[in-house]
Amino acid sequence: MRFERNTFLSGGLTPVFFGSALNNFGVEPFFRALLDLAPPPGSRTSDLGVVDPTAPTFSAFVFKIQANMDPLQRDRMAFLRVCSGRFERDMTVYHSRLRRRIRMTRPHRLFAQGREAVDEAYPGDVIGCVNPGIFAIGDTVTDGPPVAFEPLPRQRFRPHILQFDLRDAAQGRSALTEQARRIREDPEIRQGLCRRRKEEG
Repeated sequence: MRFERNTFLSGGLTPVFFGSALNNFGVEPFFRALLDLAPPPGSRTSDLGVVDPTAPTFSAFVFKIQANMDPLQRDRMAFLRVCSGRFERDMTVYHSRLRRRIRMTRPHRLFAQGREAVDEAYPGDVIGCVNPGIFAIGDTVTDGPPVAFEPLPRQRFRPHILQFDLRDAAQGRSALTEQARRIREDPEIRQGLCRRRKEEG
């Protein structure tokens, strides 16, 4: 099949690259292609209308949450994509779902196992913020009027179903901890708990 940029941008064609980050083979061509092929930041639909990336008001939405990014700290990271305006570290923004203002402390830019502090970010950039339980996938933050972006597409595959066999108290606590971690990462998870009495003898 011949590569066509418009077909790629519409989601009808997916280029495939071969390489190895471990051996540093094919990495640079991949990044060059990414820069050439990736579209610029686009507008997003919200409850206030279309938000253009050139708008001066800062806005961003949470598209991913991942726990245990740092096993030593047991932290949870919320990943936000900047949609408009300019992000600055320690800025105060309005959290649309919680209906209150929060401070964006400790923003990071992550690459593989490394992370670095972010002082500013612009439309199209992705920043990671330590999440003390205030962010959920789909949340919107802004330094202007309250706004909520159009919900992210729901998964087309069957949501995960977790089932635990809690045979003793220690295993039960461990399973519930793992269950809570997965729920924080993926709100589509359905829970299924199977408790059995500890076998005698």
